[in-house]
Amino acid sequence: MASPRQAAGRGGKAAAFMRKAIQYYEAGDLARAHKNVTKYLSADPVNADANHLAGVIANADGRPKTAIPFFLRAIKANPRIAMVHNNLGEAYRALKQFEDAEAAYRSAMALAPKESGFQNNLGTALLGQGRAEDAVAVYETALKLSARDAMLLTNYGNALLEVGRGADAVAAHMRALEIQPSLLEALNNLGLALLGSGDHLKAEEKFRLVLARDPAHHGALGALATIASTRGDIDAASELHEARLRQAPEDREAYLDYADMLRYANRPEAAAAVIERHLVIDPECMDSHVQLASIWRAAGERIKAEALLREALKRDPEHVAARMVLSQIAKHTAEDENLAALKKLAADETLPESKMANVQFGLGKAFEDIAEYDGAGRAFVAANYYRRAEIKYDEAQFLQTVAKLKETFSQDILSARSGEGSGETTPIFIVGMPRSGTSLVEQIISSHSRVDGAGELTTFSDVVSQAMATRGGSFPGDVPTLANTQLVEIGDKYVAAVRKRFGDAPHITDKMPHNFLNVGMIRLALPNAKIIHCCRHPMDTSLSIFKHAFSAAHDYAYEMGELGRYYREYLSLMAHWREVCGDAMHDIQYETLVEDTEAQARALIEFCGLAWEPACLEFYKTKRTVNTISASQVRQPIYKSSVALWKRYGDHLQPLIDALGDAVPPEA
Repeated sequence: MASPRQAAGRGGKAAAFMRKAIQYYEAGDLARAHKNVTKYLSADPVNADANHLAGVIANADGRPKTAIPFFLRAIKANPRIAMVHNNLGEAYRALKQFEDAEAAYRSAMALAPKESGFQNNLGTALLGQGRAEDAVAVYETALKLSARDAMLLTNYGNALLEVGRGADAVAAHMRALEIQPSLLEALNNLGLALLGSGDHLKAEEKFRLVLARDPAHHGALGALATIASTRGDIDAASELHEARLRQAPEDREAYLDYADMLRYANRPEAAAAVIERHLVIDPECMDSHVQLASIWRAAGERIKAEALLREALKRDPEHVAARMVLSQIAKHTAEDENLAALKKLAADETLPESKMANVQFGLGKAFEDIAEYDGAGRAFVAANYYRRAEIKYDEAQFLQTVAKLKETFSQDILSARSGEGSGETTPIFIVGMPRSGTSLVEQIISSHSRVDGAGELTTFSDVVSQAMATRGGSFPGDVPTLANTQLVEIGDKYVAAVRKRFGDAPHITDKMPHNFLNVGMIRLALPNAKIIHCCRHPMDTSLSIFKHAFSAAHDYAYEMGELGRYYREYLSLMAHWREVCGDAMHDIQYETLVEDTEAQARALIEFCGLAWEPACLEFYKTKRTVNTISASQVRQPIYKSSVALWKRYGDHLQPLIDALGDAVPPEA
């Protein structure tokens, strides 16, 4: 089949339209290009080259959905043109239909296997599906064909970062910049790789270089906002987010990022106002309606949040995310409209598996509300099956991490360095497995007049990562080589960042559960910090994890065998911390707390070095943002209905029981 230019060289009036269409397209006049190619197609509607050009014009004009039928007609007329398949993939990718994009790119590669550009595009489609390891392999094959392709190298670096190879990602981006110093995308990606590796200072330097060359660079503005919020400078982060929105006032993701930052900084009203600004622009955006409801739920306005979701669902009754979030907020009855809608969605065999996972999580919660535990069990098993298919979990790596932590933070090291680190007494760390009562414990303690609750913070890990990255070391292996001045700096920087975000109360709680991995480092950098370990029956804890759609950070959570073995490693590590930390850590058992709340609450407050205040028993009245699944529970008086709930699920949990083994108390 002739190329578009060859077709334009043919005689006749129609050919003149084709020639003009190409000329206008190359000049950037897309409206006239579209007008002329349309006239050509009216005379020859099945011409492959003309349909291809029409699709290219539509794509360039930001209309990928319009472009796709043109590309498909071109392929039907002549399936042997590799570039048509590639451009079809580009249209699908613009629509975030990454699986369709992958198929189109693979068709292009089958026709032109040595075209590295097609492989580059395939890699981006794989990344869009979360298949970073597959993308790495594709990029490495492409680089054998085109080792000096700077764009290919920087995309390769993005994939390397996704699979945890931060140093290799930095090297790939730097190589791209050596080849093409003007490639702004590589410079921005280098900043992202440095940020992902924990080197915030160098990352900030790169992003500012990007902005020096392009003051309106959307990605750099967003990344600098992230860095500012991480160090606790919410006002600076807000200014950067506002600048980002001025550059792209209709960018939904920018509004969501901005609102998330404010929400986790305990500014729910400001977060809601940001989402409401987006809803003025796009009132039909269901994701923004869901986000708005989630903000108010976290702020303790459960009734308001539920009403917002039920009203939003009138716009789109089959919106899966809204249905799932509503299921978390509402207390269902057998006649609840949301339960009926979830059942209908669960029966839809055309629903993508990623959405089906959320449907089943929502359905399980609704069934549990009406005490239909067999249905709930089947739904939760299905939900986790679908979610696990999307997750890559390296169990061996986690086992190595735990072993390395025990080796590094030995009794000898902690004893030898006793008395070092920051003298700060501000932090109260609350650690344990997720769903073990950490939110309840924080709510009790933060109800004290001398304590503010910060919620789940990544700040300690971020500060440690920055410190190790700055000196070229790794955590935890290189920790013993840190000088005392560096330990002091880590502790002081952590407290400064937390104070900047959460005020000047004498004590601030940090209830990131997975800081159980950081107990040894906390003892070195902040030896005067209080550490509270929340314990709960392993079956109730694990079931509660299994019932919820956590973020990808909880990659161990979606298969009962993996979850049970993870839990056993957690127990092993906590036993190690008890051995090496002595009485620096206070254990509290969830079941005992709900059975004898006052005695346990008094013991908590005493451990924190505080005088008792009755408000700690009225924790459910405390107004603060709770950005966890427990947002509703901690605003109720103590209840016992979740104790031993796992027994009602029968055989559905047998694989979990088997994996936990002797970690399950024999009396259970």
